[in-house]
Amino acid sequence: MLRTGVAAGGIAAAMQFVPSGTHPALGATANALIWPTPKIVTRKQWGADESQRVAPPSYDSKVQKLVVHHTATSNSRSDYNAQIRNIFNYHVSRLYSDIAYNLLIDEQGTIYEGRWATDYAADMAPTGEDALQRQVRGAHALNHNSRTIGIALVGTFDTVAPPVPMVDALVEVLAWKCSRWDLDPTGSSDYADALGTRVHLPNILSHRDIRQTRCPGNATRALLPSVRARVKQIVDARLLQARSEVRDDLQGPQPRHRQTRG
Repeated sequence: MLRTGVAAGGIAAAMQFVPSGTHPALGATANALIWPTPKIVTRKQWGADESQRVAPPSYDSKVQKLVVHHTATSNSRSDYNAQIRNIFNYHVSRLYSDIAYNLLIDEQGTIYEGRWATDYAADMAPTGEDALQRQVRGAHALNHNSRTIGIALVGTFDTVAPPVPMVDALVEVLAWKCSRWDLDPTGSSDYADALGTRVHLPNILSHRDIRQTRCPGNATRALLPSVRARVKQIVDARLLQARSEVRDDLQGPQPRHRQTRG
């Protein structure tokens, strides 16, 4: 299981097995080693009642799509831990086994752990993956939960745009997950849904792209082209930095040449 931050010596070790040109960075395994997990409020911190989970989760060994939602709840909350608990309670009352989303983001840009994946040790980041590094499967998009991650903006954003801190945090989360799962932020690919229907979809998409719904709101959906572009810029910049770090790591310290006076 992955710990927060960069594993010492892990970049060079992983890079030895990653072919050059892998997009967007170094391959999923290497990416996970070099990309730090954002700060995330854990389920314990927001007060999840774990006794309400009614079934063991399912997992995916790969992720193909990142789906952006809004929760269609109030925009005037001050106690977001309570809001997340309310969403959790509502979902289980509707016979969901757990909260539907994998991650949630409030208007202040705070990121929350969503669906339970495993009991993390105190020094482990709540990545949404189990000990086998499989992504826990949410229940955020009918027939499109397998191999997807659902990221929900807490609030309603039909006519009101998500606040800047919320969008910044969304970009951070998307960059992390694109790197982790080797997704091109501005790319697209075929996806087979639970019914076996294959459709070509963006790698970062809105709930409305796969279902007739107002989610994630017109204002959020309008931001997605610029969000994708920002994510790609961040991932590509981190790729260049990582390659530079790997090159320096493999080459080792360079000898200094003494200058002599004439």
